[in-house]
Amino acid sequence: PSPMAQTFREAAARYHNIAIENIIPTNGGDELLRLVLTTFVEAGEVVAVTKPSYSLYPVLVDIQASRLHEIPLQDNWDMPVDFIAQLNASGAKLCIL
Repeated sequence: PSPMAQTFREAAARYHNIAIENIIPTNGGDELLRLVLTTFVEAGEVVAVTKPSYSLYPVLVDIQASRLHEIPLQDNWDMPVDFIAQLNASGAKLCIL
């Protein structure tokens, strides 16, 4: 198969009526997460996540030499009422929910 998944990209673009440049196939979600972090986050910038969260997030943030900011969820897994305030105070470049 094409390493760029050209046939898939063309079909997905047609189906969603968007430009083919907007279709980025990856080999699973982990690759997509890595791509997002390396594209949008520079070394030293903050990435915010909820806690508990996916165990790969801290690994990817560490590889990118960025800083992780964890915002604890409530005991019932709801976001805290002041989630946006905590997020803004963290100075996060990216928030992964």
